[in-house]
Amino acid sequence: MKQTHETSSQVPVKLDINTPEITGLLEALPGYVLLIDDEHRILRTNQEAREIFGIGGEDIIGGYCPKLVHGSDEAWPGCPLEEVIKRGQRVARELFDDKSGRWIESTVSPIHGITSDGHKIFLHTVTDITAVKQAEQMKDDFLNMVSHELRTPLTVIIGALHTTNTPGIPTIEAKDLLHDALDSAVFLAGMVENILVLSRSKSRHINFKPEQIGFGEIVWSVAHTMNLRSKNHRVCVDIPARLPDIAADKAKVERILYNLVENAIKYSPEGGEITIAAQPESGSLQICIRDQGPGITTEDQKKLFHSFEQLTNERRAMQGMGLGLQVCRTLVEAQGGKIWVESTLGSGSKFFFTLPLWSAK
Repeated sequence: MKQTHETSSQVPVKLDINTPEITGLLEALPGYVLLIDDEHRILRTNQEAREIFGIGGEDIIGGYCPKLVHGSDEAWPGCPLEEVIKRGQRVARELFDDKSGRWIESTVSPIHGITSDGHKIFLHTVTDITAVKQAEQMKDDFLNMVSHELRTPLTVIIGALHTTNTPGIPTIEAKDLLHDALDSAVFLAGMVENILVLSRSKSRHINFKPEQIGFGEIVWSVAHTMNLRSKNHRVCVDIPARLPDIAADKAKVERILYNLVENAIKYSPEGGEITIAAQPESGSLQICIRDQGPGITTEDQKKLFHSFEQLTNERRAMQGMGLGLQVCRTLVEAQGGKIWVESTLGSGSKFFFTLPLWSAK
């Protein structure tokens, strides 16, 4: 719970709270707004507050604030009014409302005015800050996951390079260690690229260079690279001898394929086969990456293509931040395509995406 204070030395004066200026101020403030006195009586409200309470403007005036807002005959323990009365300072508190499951910022400020009968007047605002708190939590989750994901490949790289520098190490063992270091370095490069793609997509700074390209050249290159990187998986290509060209950014298509194949390898059993297939369909090229993994539940399928989402059970233990599939969605949709998954538990998964065919127009 956060709490802030502000002080002032102004002397309270009698204040007419029914002027058009006061009304305009109350309606302009965000969230629901109340003018209350030092006995918790409601003096004025804005329209949003009246709608929340479901009470007409005249009916709410003079009401006991804790009763109307919290359904209590006593002052709510979380209400900052009592502290403001004692200190004469503005108090803002961030509170979690168990009933609604939302975060709010409750602020009470002395406005250095008194009513005609001598009671001090306070401005009480309540603002929904759930979106802000969720953004903060996402940032914290992201930093924690990045730290965790960097640790493993960096440990492999440092350990491998340190060991290969040991005098007398056999050449074959040194080559294997260097292969592991290279594989971890490539993983890091891919992770950084995914982070950059998402960052640029948020700021709408992704640069696309759509051109006429042949999908066959790209897919065979990706399959070759992934076969070299994965010792226990086989990446196969199943495409017609002739495929129509597509209109896309070559580098972005490669990133989509690398992410989907890496995802299939990660969640496939040791020695499993991953197949990349493609066929033209309704003005687009439909690409499918098929694996022999455990499949994905219907509930988990709803989480796919979103940041930081990984799947349940044994899949949670796999390496990765859950960024790859969202990057795929971002890059596919930005090029006019669609992406989806079809999966049954025990029967593997098929990830599909489409890209527009090249047109000479």
